[in-house]
Amino acid sequence: MTMIAAPIDPRAPEQNWVVAGGVRSPGRAYFTGLSRPYNWQVQEGYGLQGGFVTFRGRGICKFTLTIELFKPEDFIQWSLFSKVITPTQPVTPLKPFLVDMQHPLLAAADIKTVAVEDAGVPVKAPNGDRWVVAIKLIDYRPPLFALAKADKSIPSVDKGKPIPAKTDGDLFLQGAQQDLANAQREAAMRGR
Repeated sequence: MTMIAAPIDPRAPEQNWVVAGGVRSPGRAYFTGLSRPYNWQVQEGYGLQGGFVTFRGRGICKFTLTIELFKPEDFIQWSLFSKVITPTQPVTPLKPFLVDMQHPLLAAADIKTVAVEDAGVPVKAPNGDRWVVAIKLIDYRPPLFALAKADKSIPSVDKGKPIPAKTDGDLFLQGAQQDLANAQREAAMRGR
């Protein structure tokens, strides 16, 4: 599935808040560390230059949502918003605590659901003009099969078709098939 990200308008007012579980965040909200990582396994040989890369799928993004509280009504809204991002029941591996979250930057990163790693608490900023809450989030995406290998290079005419390397399992299977063929031949000769 190819995702086309919507254009981001930096002057849009919805850049200043997030909606989590249907509840709008108080004050002003912004993200740090938001990205779209991809996982690659690099395989290099000893004493060789270069190597192979194997795509391992879309990675998981860990990022921080920071909310700044300025006015007294922001603290009232924070008490409601904090309930949405805090689990009310014990979290188990079979029943994780997940929150649907909307924001233009989250949509651009294709993030719809998050796990709350740390819900944070309001802390007074050093200059004293506002309170700041840092909420640590993890992108939640259920595992999907995404293993793919890089395409093989096209062989030159003089080298012919490349022969795949035999693994121990391939050699064992080939030997077992040969043993079976020999046993069938012997059984057929005895039956004559």
